[in-house]
Amino acid sequence: MACWALAGLYLSLMPAVVATTMHVASPWIGGVVVSTLMLTGAVAVATLRIWQARRLVVFGTSALVLGVAVSLVGIQQQLVAVLFGGTMIAGVGFGATFSGTLRSLLPTADPDQRAGLLSTYFVQSYLAFSLPAVAAGLTIPSIGLANVAYAYGVAVMLLSVTSLLAALRADR
Repeated sequence: MACWALAGLYLSLMPAVVATTMHVASPWIGGVVVSTLMLTGAVAVATLRIWQARRLVVFGTSALVLGVAVSLVGIQQQLVAVLFGGTMIAGVGFGATFSGTLRSLLPTADPDQRAGLLSTYFVQSYLAFSLPAVAAGLTIPSIGLANVAYAYGVAVMLLSVTSLLAALRADR
């Protein structure tokens, strides 16, 4: 849920955050920030494909926490370079978590049950992607864009830490 909620944060709010909260006039910068998340996620999936699923999940959720924290500092300090750095770290976490989760889930299903498992996985993923983004959009008029972005980021970090702890506990 954490990695998909992160994607929802970036795709729904990040261009507006860059433009209004960080006072960046060029709409290209907001688009490049979003693209950076997706590109680094794709590179992480390709680069880390030889890692075991558990290692991907532990590394990925850790990178999500760090990347979102750095991104939020960049937003708060109005430093686009820091936001880009945090986005790259979070993107690696997104890709690793996505890959590790699928690689740990798919072997649990028989071959004839994998389509149903994947369908369920993607329904849950897109709910985690869309529902927080809609809630965030509805909350902006009451508490402001910057505060919504901070709260959303903290929620993603809490979900990531919960996932990390669950992954570490599963080994015991």
